[in-house]
Amino acid sequence: IYNNSYLVISLYLLLGFLIDIMTNLTLNLSFSIGTILRGILFIYLVLGLFIKYPKKENYYILGLLGIFSLIFLIFKHTLTDITFLFKYNYVLVLFLFIYNLYKSEDKKINRNILTLSLIFYSLSIIIAWLTKSAVNSYDVAKTGTVGWFNSANEISAIISIIVPYLFINLEKRINFIEIIAIILSLFAAILIGTRLPIVVFLICLLYILIKKLIKDIKRKKIN
Repeated sequence: IYNNSYLVISLYLLLGFLIDIMTNLTLNLSFSIGTILRGILFIYLVLGLFIKYPKKENYYILGLLGIFSLIFLIFKHTLTDITFLFKYNYVLVLFLFIYNLYKSEDKKINRNILTLSLIFYSLSIIIAWLTKSAVNSYDVAKTGTVGWFNSANEISAIISIIVPYLFINLEKRINFIEIIAIILSLFAAILIGTRLPIVVFLICLLYILIKKLIKDIKRKKIN
């Protein structure tokens, strides 16, 4: 089952937006569909770190997460707290598994998968806003929209992680689809109303401008 780990992770990144939408649509249930699917994937990832990547570093990290989780649950054990803890551990374990996957098999995340994932998330937010079927980013202030998703912070984090990767790729080779994806995600980030994606966009632009400026200065010195 772990011989196809690359395919499993790629499918998750590509279909992650559907899982998040299903999570929002089934919030009234005791356990949403998205939570169940993430739970299955979480078990798959943890077992994979033991079975496919039996390294001391992985054991240490998982051990620390386990100790942290136990201490956290001693003081906070409401359903909301447990959900927060699961999301926290889930993201860390996912990144740890992906790191081991690409380090051991010398594979990189397919840029097309990341581009499509960003487009799907962005279009879901924009279409929901246009059709006035979107969820408010924040219930109290009633400001911003997070489309058909549940958490503004989680979607903002996803956009903030993918966008820098696409900016780096664009620096190497111009790709029209990736430019469209970045523009759509910028508009989606503005609709959400959180600061993180906007700050990430500005940092990426500033990085590219500074790098270009340094290259121009070096060229002038050589000439």
